[in-house]
Amino acid sequence: MKKNKDTCIPGNRVVLVPYTKEHVLKYHGWMQSAELQKLTGSEPLNLDQEYQMQQSWFEDDDKCTFILLDAKSYDGTNDVECMIGDVNLF
Repeated sequence: MKKNKDTCIPGNRVVLVPYTKEHVLKYHGWMQSAELQKLTGSEPLNLDQEYQMQQSWFEDDDKCTFILLDAKSYDGTNDVECMIGDVNLF
């Protein structure tokens, strides 16, 4: 993900931004959902583990995680408020 650490991909409905430590707290909240864990094949993590996972993905050259932002409400500075999902490439 280091190669894409500054990549922002704007679209009409969503904006993709790199998954950074600023996103972890809200992302972690989402991932407390048992249904979401089941649908994504994810194991429950505590908050410290989630920060470690974000850092691990950031340092991995073969993986890339983008946070999806609502393009209508994104003003270039309010990532966390506009978060609506994520996408992983590896």
